[in-house]
Amino acid sequence: MRAFSTSTLVFGLLANIVTAVTPIPVSNGCASYPGYSSATEPTDPFIVEAIHNGSPIEGHGLTYVLFQPEKYNGAIGRIVIPINNQLAKIAIRCNPANDTTLEGLTPIGWQELTVSPYPYDAEILWGTGGPKIQAYWHDVEGQGPLYIGSHGVTTWGVMDEDSTYWDVRLLGPHSKPPGQNTTLYPGEGKSFLQVIS
Repeated sequence: MRAFSTSTLVFGLLANIVTAVTPIPVSNGCASYPGYSSATEPTDPFIVEAIHNGSPIEGHGLTYVLFQPEKYNGAIGRIVIPINNQLAKIAIRCNPANDTTLEGLTPIGWQELTVSPYPYDAEILWGTGGPKIQAYWHDVEGQGPLYIGSHGVTTWGVMDEDSTYWDVRLLGPHSKPPGQNTTLYPGEGKSFLQVIS
């Protein structure tokens, strides 16, 4: 069951602040990422932060939670945004040896980051397969910061899950939740996720 806090209500008020953009896929492998040095070596690790025009989530980096760690021992997890921005951030890198895959440093090592195959709940995961997370420019190829997304979409829905972290899901085609009349859950806001060197 989804929780609703003060920060969630703020997201609801700011839900339409994120502007429309044209995502342009990065097509030069890992060369545009921070820490790039070789076409055959992974980039240096970087972090990804939420960009949300001054809301409580602005500048918060990504971290992770594990799915049933007693059962899977870290082999499956999902990416979230901690409400406490002092918590450790997940390191991410681009790996050209793995088809320019974006990988996150998890408890079991570097793992490919993917999107859930369920369009209404398209969280960032590892250990489950699914469409890859990709990097995009906004509006102009080769200019400005990089943003992560998938399926040609870089807008993410963000909602306070339990006053510990915000859930993140891709707002792509068919992302309207079952039983909802709108793309967003009540109190859910929008954000971009930007690559930070």
